[in-house]
Amino acid sequence: MELQERIQLAPLRIVILGLFVILFLGSVYFNIERILFADPAYVLFRIINLGSLQISEHRYGSFITQLFPLIASKLHLPLSWIVLIYSASFNLFYLVVAAFLVLRWKDYPLATLMSFYFVLFVSDSYFWVINEVHQGIAWMFLCFGAMHHLYLKNRSKVIILVVFSVLAWLSIYSHPLIIFPFWFLLLFFLLDKKIGSWNAPFNIILCAILLVLCVSRVVISLKVDQYDSSKLHPLTSFGALNIWRAVTSPTVKEILRRSLTNYWVVPLLLVWGMIALVRKRKYKLATLTITFCIAYFVCVFLTLADFLAFYTETQLAPGTVMITAPFVFYVFPDLKSKTAAFLLGFIFIVRLVYIGIASDKFVSRKQWLYSVLKDMRQRNITKGIIYAEIRTQVLSVWAIPEESLIASAIENDKPNLTFVVGSVKSISKIKADNRSQMISSYEAWDIDSTNRRYFDFDTTTNYQSIQLPMMRK
Repeated sequence: MELQERIQLAPLRIVILGLFVILFLGSVYFNIERILFADPAYVLFRIINLGSLQISEHRYGSFITQLFPLIASKLHLPLSWIVLIYSASFNLFYLVVAAFLVLRWKDYPLATLMSFYFVLFVSDSYFWVINEVHQGIAWMFLCFGAMHHLYLKNRSKVIILVVFSVLAWLSIYSHPLIIFPFWFLLLFFLLDKKIGSWNAPFNIILCAILLVLCVSRVVISLKVDQYDSSKLHPLTSFGALNIWRAVTSPTVKEILRRSLTNYWVVPLLLVWGMIALVRKRKYKLATLTITFCIAYFVCVFLTLADFLAFYTETQLAPGTVMITAPFVFYVFPDLKSKTAAFLLGFIFIVRLVYIGIASDKFVSRKQWLYSVLKDMRQRNITKGIIYAEIRTQVLSVWAIPEESLIASAIENDKPNLTFVVGSVKSISKIKADNRSQMISSYEAWDIDSTNRRYFDFDTTTNYQSIQLPMMRK
């Protein structure tokens, strides 16, 4: 790359990498609020106590972040360090992928598209750190970046197929939702020759590999995985009436409302990109984009039971790839480097503001959790039960047992405190049979399976009913 070109691209490079650096530093700053929210606490608890990776639902791509707390616990690092390391590992992974795209491969369009994914439909979901959809998307961008790089270096097609197969497998198996953006990008690039002008047989092989991966993923999700099967089941009753009910549901109305008040950058970039495709007579790409957008969001609406911001946003986010690809590949290249950098910077700042606004509810939730522990400490209660249905107020309660135990261990309580929240019926299903068992998220956890280096569980008392402290609004 010529010196003049490097100087011109410097602002764009700084803005894109700057975003991922900010997202990474934010994950460090909010590490306690994030790690104690739902899934991360549950997975971390099992990694530390069982001493192995905790891959669930065949989401093998998540190994990359689970390695961090596993190694940290094997090295006997303090629990507070492990919490910080695990919390930061997710955005560190995304930062590394972005760095490869920008610094190593100079693939600014892919880096821009990836940056849009991580901010445009993101506010509350930023604080739900452990999300295999995000990890799958990162593997996907790494895959296409590597493919483009290998093509430009004129590498062997065998090497390209091997790299594609491995990275596509990690991506698709991270989460079934990745199937849509992966197929879209592959077809988009092949139609527009943005990966390379390979011959038809080679393109067929690529599509065949991806088809096998996608079919196997769907079969496993439907036949083996419990959670994914429950989410995919509505798609098996695909009909006009069900589609109509889905697209006119209160959840969709809330999403449309937020598209005007929160995610408003998304429709603007879609319209801008589609106009560019039509002007340049890229009708096949325009048809591909609209078809995939409609298909994806209809499927998402069919599977969304209700609107829960931190969760719903993660389901919407893959659609960002289809929505903004025309803008990234057919508007962005026509802008001057400084103009492009300024536009990106403006979009990123706007989205970071929305993320900042969303942080308050998660900080309040953390304070509520610690207030329960403080109350238990003052009353000399080590194991508590709150019989209440309060998901709306505290966003999620299913992993509260692990969240509270980790928080208490960080506070150096001896023994550690833990509590559970739920209805009498739900708690009775996993109620501990004796004092040596802890009520965890899905089962009664035997104290003998606990890593005593990090957790000191009380085996001398029974669970006691405690009152529900008010949460700051």
